[in-house]
This record gives sequence, C-alpha cells and structure tokens, in this order.
Amino acid sequence: MKKYLLILISIGLLFGFSSCETLDLDPESETSLTEKETLSTYDGYHGFFLKLYSSMTNPGQGGAGGWDVFFDAGRSVYLRALSWCQECPTDEVVYRTASGYGMRQTTSFDWDSGLEFPSYIYYRLYITISLCNDFLRKTEDDFLKSMGVYDEVKGEVGYWRAEARFIRAYQYYLLCDLFGSVGWVDDSSPNGTYPVQKTRSEIFDYVESELIDIDNQLMPANKVVHGRANQVAAWFLLSKLYISANVYRSTSHDNLPDAQVVEYSKKALSYAKKVIDDQNFSLAPNYIENFLKDNNTCKEIIWGLAGDAIYSFGQGGTESGTGYILAYPTDQHMLESVDFGTTMSWGLNGVLRSTIVDKFDEEDQDFHLN
Repeated sequence: MKKYLLILISIGLLFGFSSCETLDLDPESETSLTEKETLSTYDGYHGFFLKLYSSMTNPGQGGAGGWDVFFDAGRSVYLRALSWCQECPTDEVVYRTASGYGMRQTTSFDWDSGLEFPSYIYYRLYITISLCNDFLRKTEDDFLKSMGVYDEVKGEVGYWRAEARFIRAYQYYLLCDLFGSVGWVDDSSPNGTYPVQKTRSEIFDYVESELIDIDNQLMPANKVVHGRANQVAAWFLLSKLYISANVYRSTSHDNLPDAQVVEYSKKALSYAKKVIDDQNFSLAPNYIENFLKDNNTCKEIIWGLAGDAIYSFGQGGTESGTGYILAYPTDQHMLESVDFGTTMSWGLNGVLRSTIVDKFDEEDQDFHLN
C-alpha cells in the first residue's frame, strides 16, 4: 500500500505487574526516551496513538529485542495468527502443510492451552487491549495538561480516544468469538490488578455498549483516513456482533428465545443497511481491486490495517515480499497474471476450497491452475 502508518516511538506494555521492589525506569540506551519526554510532544502522543494500530500489523518495534511478545516474529504476528484461528479451520481454505506447529490441531479446532496459534492470537489481542487502556489513561485532560501538551493535541485527541475504544472493543469481539468467556480489564482497572473473568454474554454486552457509546465520537466516513477506523466501521462491527448473538449470548445448554434472535437479527440488518447506504463507500468495480497494492484508493474497504514493504515486517501481514497473507495462497502463475504488490510466492500452501470458489460466477473464477 502507498500510504503508511509511521510508528514514531516505543511504548512499554502494561499488563500491570505489582512489585515490592523499585523499578529502574531509566532508558537502556541514550537514544531511548522516558515516558515524560515522549508524552510531552505532539509527535510522541501521535506515535503512541499509531502504536495501537501497528500492534495489529507488526511483531513489535523492530529487531529481535523489539518484539511485543517473545514468540516467533513471523507466526505470532496478529493477522497471521488470526487467519489461522478464524479462517483456516473453516470450509473456506485447505492448508497443505499442516504437520508442524500444531497446525492440524488448530485447523480442526482441537485446541488446548499449549497450542501455538491460539496462544499467539490470545496474547496479541490482550497486548492491544493493554495499549488501548494505557493510551486512554494518558489522554485524560488532567494528564495531558500535566504533560504540557493539552493545547497541541486537543483538536484530535477526541477522535484518538474514540478509535482506541473501537480498537479495544474489536479485540474483545475477537476474544468473544474465538474463546468465549475471557478475562476483562479496561482503563478504569488499576495497574497491578488481575483481569475479571466475564462470561461470553457479558463480553458481548460490553462490546455492544462501547460501540454504541462511541458512535458519534468516531471520525465520520467523509473524513476517513486510510488505516484508521471510522463511524461506519463501528456500524459494520455491530452488525457482525448482532448476527451471531444467538451464539454469543446463549448458554451451553440453551439457545436464545426465538423472539430475541429475531430482535438481534433486525438490529444486524439495520446496521448493515446503514453501512450499505453510506455514500462514502461502494463496491469496487472489479473485486480484485480490494487486494491490489494500491487498495488504499479502493472505496469498498471500510477499514483496513495499513501495511507496506518499508514500515511493516515480521512475515505476518500483507507487506510486499514476505507478507504471509499475500504469499501463502499465491502461486507464481498468479504473480505473472496480476500485480498483487508482492514478489513472494509460497507455492499455494493455502488454497480456497471449491465450496467458496463455486459461489462466484464462472467468469469471475479467474485462476484455473493445473
């Protein structure tokens, strides 16, 4: 993609541990900045804000010592781990090299606490939640004024805070979808406290309430910035949440009453219609435009995680050259036919099943490789 989210700073991560010992908070190198130095400038705060997004594209701040989690910097990247846990177990994809790293267990939903890919996405989601919580604590008016930066950021910080809450709600939505009952913590939770275990239904309620509450605080679609969430993205997520309410809000023994299912379905339809009717987005004239290297200009993408060959790394996203999402389902013949913005092919390690291919019209089934 041609537009970049440039990450300016490194922010430490903050599942909040308590200790009786005094921590040494001085930077380890002369080029590192203290929190006060970082958060006393507009650029520092802007970089902190962009870190919320980059936590979903990069393994960390760069280099082995800069990873956000000490896992494999390729396989543990957000999009790669998410695709393994959410897409590869479905009837959409066949993954041919399914012997190592717990791949076969992951794709067959035979999950346990020691399995790599579910662990990767679980920790990634909580890292982003932790970043969002810390950002929200440190963008309160009193804190901004104490840093002497209030006047510089006051024109944008409202959008930043709403987007942080959207990103956090999205992480909890994925936790609800993938794991059900999970630990919950937000910016009101003091550092050093353990998350509170909540039921899947309670996580559903929390995500719903957050998305509704920030509806008018998010950037409107006519001001959309590539790579940043906007109001329509929240409508889209609410629709996805409601359409699966019978799963998320039911117990292990009973489904929701039919009347509640109908009510949630009506809500899903209502928000989906708001998305469809918004004039700032439309279906791409050619479906392939969603996946090309200049898709930052595609009107069909409501919210996409920005990545490119310069500022993205870790073999887990869509960056050119080594991006997993582009490379694993790509064959050299495909690269010769269409410019996907990558030169890397993993030899069709992952391919679409005919179940999904057959849903497209024959003339839209572009690749018939022997």
